[in-house]
Amino acid sequence: MTISEHLNEFSPCDREDFLSLVARLRSLPLPAASPQLTDRILAAVKVEAERDVTPSRSFLPSAFSSYRFRKWMSRAAILLLLLGLAASLLWKSADRTPAVSNDLDWIASLQEQDGSWSPVRAGGYEAYRPALTALAALALASRDPSSDSVHAACRALVSMQQEDGSFGQKGRVQSYNQSITAFALAALLPTHDGLRPALEKAVTRIADEQTQSGGWDYEDGSQGNTALTAWNVRALSLAERQGVAAARLPLRKGLRWLRDVMHDNGTVVYHRGGQISRSESLRALTAHALLTAGASFDGLPLLGKRIIRELSSANGEGKPADSYRDYAKVIAFRAAGEGREADTVRKFWHPNAKEDTWGEIGGRLYSASLFALADAR
Repeated sequence: MTISEHLNEFSPCDREDFLSLVARLRSLPLPAASPQLTDRILAAVKVEAERDVTPSRSFLPSAFSSYRFRKWMSRAAILLLLLGLAASLLWKSADRTPAVSNDLDWIASLQEQDGSWSPVRAGGYEAYRPALTALAALALASRDPSSDSVHAACRALVSMQQEDGSFGQKGRVQSYNQSITAFALAALLPTHDGLRPALEKAVTRIADEQTQSGGWDYEDGSQGNTALTAWNVRALSLAERQGVAAARLPLRKGLRWLRDVMHDNGTVVYHRGGQISRSESLRALTAHALLTAGASFDGLPLLGKRIIRELSSANGEGKPADSYRDYAKVIAFRAAGEGREADTVRKFWHPNAKEDTWGEIGGRLYSASLFALADAR
């Protein structure tokens, strides 16, 4: 009897569930099976098919010992074995997170045919496809910027850009898609010159969204928030280095905004006039922007190093996994020339954590990409 004939004996609901499970299994990267797996399965099937399943007459009516009943039991055993195997493989695939050395291979394995990455396949939110495609492309480019995967990702990023230069749907989602994707376009441009028109449009869009005081935010009536402003400053700084003249003025205004949101003791606020933020990722991103984008401006690198002195290099094993925080801290310490502190942060990596603080937004793809970027030298 074929598997199709077995499925025909299922109820429509059970059949649909089983096929859905099979489809999900096919979409997931599975661990390599041992060489003996097929032989073990076939041997188990043969044993189940030939086993005497005649029930005791003291417990069941004689009708149940019929050939038809034994045949039905044999089929049921085979189906249970197949379902058990499927469930086992699914569990291993769902729980398996890539080891650090295999992060890039795992990221590459999830790339779609159109060159993008689907956040949903890794447990994230589909609306962030441009940003997650950008981060995945940067991660792969850290190993080989000229690979076919990176070329395909660049084409995908260009295709996702809208006529006004933006990426993603309106509102908060678009703000983060815009800043991270523009940053990736600028970083990838040296080896993919075809990205220049898309980068220029993205920079124009960023400049149009800048508040009068020089920051960026996704909330109406706000003059800016530090996280989004830091990302846009990083993107504009790289774009200016690649010869995009339109990045020069908004970059300087953004750096001035970042300078004004930090205090003399190295602490940072999220909004101007707000309370001091305890977020390490916020402080690290601000420090990195001041140290790199502000490197040619008097006083800004010094302010960045002042923030660095207030950062703790040890996250502690008891804290939850936070790929965004750790990525920001590693790049900030490295920009300040504090390689030892950066390595200390990396000792507390959670690359195999099942639940990252940002899991619902970006899923494992987000975490793996950030860890790979932080590991890149």
